[in-house]
Amino acid sequence: MNSVQQRYPTLILAMMILATSVLAGCASAPDLQTSRQFQEIEQAFTEARSPKEFEQVAGRYQQLIDDGLQSGAVLYNQGNAWMRAGQTGRAIACYRQAQRFRPNDPYLSANLQHALDTVGSNAEVSNNSGILGYLFFWQNWFSFGTKFSATTILLGSLLACLLLAQFTQYRTVFVRCSLAVGILLILMTASAARDWREFEQLKHGVITADDVVARKGNSDSYEPAFTEPLPQGTEFIVIDQRTEWLHVQLQDALSAWIPQRSATVY
Repeated sequence: MNSVQQRYPTLILAMMILATSVLAGCASAPDLQTSRQFQEIEQAFTEARSPKEFEQVAGRYQQLIDDGLQSGAVLYNQGNAWMRAGQTGRAIACYRQAQRFRPNDPYLSANLQHALDTVGSNAEVSNNSGILGYLFFWQNWFSFGTKFSATTILLGSLLACLLLAQFTQYRTVFVRCSLAVGILLILMTASAARDWREFEQLKHGVITADDVVARKGNSDSYEPAFTEPLPQGTEFIVIDQRTEWLHVQLQDALSAWIPQRSATVY
């Protein structure tokens, strides 16, 4: 086997991995009308001066989201608008959602940290902390959608390598390629599964009102759960929901009930 023949299977593997990186990062672009609306809202943000005007801008961004535009840029800009409107809790909720699309954006991380500092929260900017964060150190390298796209492409690449190993003369090379792609597939699948649980199975929320009294039950008639009210910007995971009340778990594992109107859930 000459040197060109030896490099040929390796070139195929490199092209597969390149396709994984490129195609996984691709997303459908918004239509022309949506793009124009986004530009108009950005202009309105630039021209806004008062908290009320920034609140209106945030509402216009929300309309884009309600119309089906899933974009880290929209959520990031909406968070900025809420911050300028003085509603830090809503800003934190937007920044957290934007992280699903832009996990390694330094400007997003900086703005989120500023919002957390504003409300005196000691929450981590990154969800890649603790033992799992150490094991999944690459977790914030790719967005939520990219990981699932990459998993699909890697699976296709693995099947291709296995087939080529059976029906070409480069069996040994493609078996090794299959092993390499298989390892990447396992790592990416584990990372995507972690995101799926975090973003799809768990419902998160942020308190958006000042000094919310958390209670031991889903009614104002129940006693307060804590000696102090919960400040704006407090983050939680929703355990249950009944009528207009949310049963939430706080970061210190304590749980209580809060009025649904006092929080943003995503």
